[in-house]
Amino acid sequence: MLVHGHGLPQENVEEANCIQIIPKLHLGQGDIVPLERKDASDPSSYTFSYQRDTYTVVSTDPLTFGRLPYPSSSKPPLETFLKPASLWTSHLKALYKLYGKNEFNIPIPTFSGLFSEQATGPFFVFQIFCVRLWCLNEYWHYSLFTLFMLVVFECTVVWQWVRTLTEFRTMSVVPYPIRCYRDSKWIEIQTDKLLPGDVVSVGRDDCSRRRASHQRHCRRQRGYAFRRVRSLLKEPIQLREGNEALDVDNVHKNTVLFSGTKILQATPSTEIPSPIKTPDGGCLGVVLRTGFGTAQGQLVRTMIFSTEHVSTNNFEAFLFIGFLLIFARSGSELVCIERELKTSKLLLDCILIVTSVVPPELPIELSLAVNASLVTLSKFAIFCTEPFRIPFAGRVGVCCFDKTGTITAENLVLEGVAGVDASDQKKLVNVKEASRETTLCLAVAHALVKLEDGTTVGDPMEKTTLDALERSLTKGDAVTPTQPARTKLQTHIRRRFQFSSALKCMSTVSVLPNGRSLVAVKGAPETIKQFLDVVPVNKLHRAELESHLRFAGFLVFHCPLKADAVESLKMLADSSRRCIMIMGDNPLTAVRVAREVEIVDREALILDLKENPKHDGDLVWRTVDESKVIPVDPSEPLDTSLFDEYDICVIGAAMKQFEHRPSWNALIQNTWVYARVSPAQKEYILATLKTLGCVMLMAGDGTNDVGALKQAHIGVALLDGTPEDLQKIAERQKLERIKKVYESQLSILARFGQPPPVVPLAIAHLVPDAVKAQQAAVANQQVARQKNPMEKFDLGSITNKLADMEREDDVPKIKLGDASCAAPFTSKLSHVSAIAHIIRQGRCTLVATVQMYKILALDCLITAYSLSVQYLDGIKFGDYQVTVTGMLMSVCFLCISRAKPVEKLSRERPLGNIFNLYVLLSVLLQFALHILSLVYVTDLTRTYEERGPIDLEAKFEPNFLNTAIYLVGLSQQVSTFAINFQGRPFREGIRENSALYWGLVGASAVAVSGATDFMSELNRWLQIVEMADSFKFRLTATMILDFVGYWVIEKVCKYLWADLEPKAMITRGRERREQRRLKEEMKMAQAVVDKTQ
Repeated sequence: MLVHGHGLPQENVEEANCIQIIPKLHLGQGDIVPLERKDASDPSSYTFSYQRDTYTVVSTDPLTFGRLPYPSSSKPPLETFLKPASLWTSHLKALYKLYGKNEFNIPIPTFSGLFSEQATGPFFVFQIFCVRLWCLNEYWHYSLFTLFMLVVFECTVVWQWVRTLTEFRTMSVVPYPIRCYRDSKWIEIQTDKLLPGDVVSVGRDDCSRRRASHQRHCRRQRGYAFRRVRSLLKEPIQLREGNEALDVDNVHKNTVLFSGTKILQATPSTEIPSPIKTPDGGCLGVVLRTGFGTAQGQLVRTMIFSTEHVSTNNFEAFLFIGFLLIFARSGSELVCIERELKTSKLLLDCILIVTSVVPPELPIELSLAVNASLVTLSKFAIFCTEPFRIPFAGRVGVCCFDKTGTITAENLVLEGVAGVDASDQKKLVNVKEASRETTLCLAVAHALVKLEDGTTVGDPMEKTTLDALERSLTKGDAVTPTQPARTKLQTHIRRRFQFSSALKCMSTVSVLPNGRSLVAVKGAPETIKQFLDVVPVNKLHRAELESHLRFAGFLVFHCPLKADAVESLKMLADSSRRCIMIMGDNPLTAVRVAREVEIVDREALILDLKENPKHDGDLVWRTVDESKVIPVDPSEPLDTSLFDEYDICVIGAAMKQFEHRPSWNALIQNTWVYARVSPAQKEYILATLKTLGCVMLMAGDGTNDVGALKQAHIGVALLDGTPEDLQKIAERQKLERIKKVYESQLSILARFGQPPPVVPLAIAHLVPDAVKAQQAAVANQQVARQKNPMEKFDLGSITNKLADMEREDDVPKIKLGDASCAAPFTSKLSHVSAIAHIIRQGRCTLVATVQMYKILALDCLITAYSLSVQYLDGIKFGDYQVTVTGMLMSVCFLCISRAKPVEKLSRERPLGNIFNLYVLLSVLLQFALHILSLVYVTDLTRTYEERGPIDLEAKFEPNFLNTAIYLVGLSQQVSTFAINFQGRPFREGIRENSALYWGLVGASAVAVSGATDFMSELNRWLQIVEMADSFKFRLTATMILDFVGYWVIEKVCKYLWADLEPKAMITRGRERREQRRLKEEMKMAQAVVDKTQ
């Protein structure tokens, strides 16, 4: 929508100053941004910036904007890059104005910025307004204390937030110098000055911050994930036909360096001449895109803008407070009608009654609950960059998991080769016992690289295979045996055809010692099957090479599950959560792993492309062993009866055919495993489930999970740390702190000419030279002082020795990556149990939040009643009464949010929201019982004590009415806490929360003692009057009945109206799993009985 500067919509772009952006669902917040014009008379020159991307006019009729096009966006022929031209200085200004600097920093909010955001929130501003009102009503001590507490707790949350964000948002790139060809000469510039079209020289150890097409062989190491690193061989564009249109993301992906790539080795070609000679022997490249236009820039955009920020100021909370305002308004109307005061005083009293429904304790208590969870999670090495997402973890209904690195470990175990034993095709043959052809194929069909420093880099699977064969890669791509043997031959790899996701295979051409050539191909089974033949062919064209092959076997690897994977996923499934797996691997692998962790427990049915499909919509349902194959027409409704018989697995190619069809919602609600899906499809799956009303959790570990991690309500990144690593890091940090303290002592003592202190024992064994230097400094100073009393010791000799501590490299480093920067939660440990810890704390915080709203709602309603009706009756309380009650209730408020979660995740789910029938009825009925008790006791006091005229301005004097109302109110506060406290099965019970329990016991003791006059001295100190025995009995009975009535109301309301049952999609399969486990337990028990007999 085009918008004028005055906020009015405009039809013509010439009259508009701004443009309104409305993004697709779950892709960030909308905004109104300035519309810039380069030429007022030319509509096509209008641009605007949104989410760090620049948009320009791509069509004037109708007016359509699109992302800023780069020169490579038009897909020019490759011959364009064979003779690149340098940029000229005269063009740079216009290019910088168009494309900007080559940078994409993740902003790290400042403390002041985040605090301003929190302080301008509706809750905080409203509380400041209330504090000001209380000051006007002569309660300035209480007001200032409340203001202090509000600011302190907000600062605590913000400080924790800033510290975590600073640690994990580390994707910003520091510019570095690079050789650039400008004005027909080589110069050195910073990488943030690069522009599309620049010609650059990229050598080893350079990290490319742009997309660049290059003209030399180079090996690169791509940060696919912070643990999953791949080494790839890049090829020059001269190997391609010059008339081919540039396809960066598919066909020509292997000729493009992507941003974030580390160059391991660059080798000049002796056969292909370079149009421009590089001065440092690096790869000649042409910059295609810069900044947020690069692949890494788009990734950073996803991290920053894909989801909205979460805070405590949610719409539901405002509805709840609006509901309470109805009663506060009634109380203020009563004061207006009954009281005859001057307008200013009357207005102040009415405003105080209205504002009393938003308790000052609310933001404090919410901050306490969130902070308690943050501290607990940090003990498990889990850190959170968005603290107020923690309650969402308690509402999670669907848990999505990546496979590699998340459920399974990174290490691969080579089991053997299958399909090569003539007698048993399923038998696994040890690779050392395999045939000569199979061994040679395994030895050379890989993309491993031997660097100049002797390091072998590449796919861990291929490295494991080479190690199992007892062979190594040497210079010149020669594969040699590590142990000399007659049966092991040395082979030289002459040509590699890199793995292609489109072809699903890779191949190499090698030379044997006898001069014969060997073509080795490996890839997906369905692909290799098409190439098999018994006649060997030796051609140099890839299409010919990968044909007429002899079958050499299936190489079988085992990727072990993480130690806690099975137990953690069982616990999540048993706690009314649906666990699904979303991965990019083969569907057979996906189903196997899903079965091991009990995501799948029936026969799996895979929705896949038909073998040799005629078109993209040629789909079939097939079982794992292909004993059942059912054709599928995506345009027709799905056969839902299959969902009752099988566990469904869907591959990405099949999913693409259903994404925008009516049957997609039915399919996604019944699918347990997604295989061979792209990162964009992962994100789409999460977005669809969110649209269906599910609260989503996504656990991943790599760059391909970033979009899904940001799309989920709870995104969890798992790093590669171990408890031993964290312990070593903690010990090193402790030693560093001790060292800093010692250095401070040294500098202070040196300033006053005092001898240096002894090196602390904790670091003395690490720096023996510093100990000797300290001892020598003391001895030298004693000698020197005999000659010159003002002589100081040599501080530098000791600090230089202490600096040696910093050069130790035995401390492990846990690397952060794309996933940890994108996800709100990051676990430094690779344990799957981190998911259970987060959900456990989320439940605890959610329960604390709901109970806090209920307790404070009742408290505020009673306060509004006290400020109106009871105040008009002349009821007042003494200073000691208010002080004792305030102290006891403060202990309860402080401890109610500190209850620890129980270890076992229960099947029962906590209440997910506060604005529902159960909470509203429970609060209203409890409040009504409160009012009935107070009205009854008020009328009862009139039968025992006559009251004169009511003086609202009179000071407090003990009497029957004040005493009775104070004691009933105190007992009601105890009832409010005790009955509405939610403990097990989510948190520790009220007896286990000792501070809260004894605080309530103490308040109850005061109330009972006052009502029964059990401790007369305490009653007189609390200004409680003596009462008749009959009045004591009735008062005590009222307090007991009020408590029992509270309990009945809460239990009945929860039983009748609490919606604790999750969606049917989430509970699907629960009864079946429970019956299966029960049968397994009975079988095990029977086996034990049979064994004992």
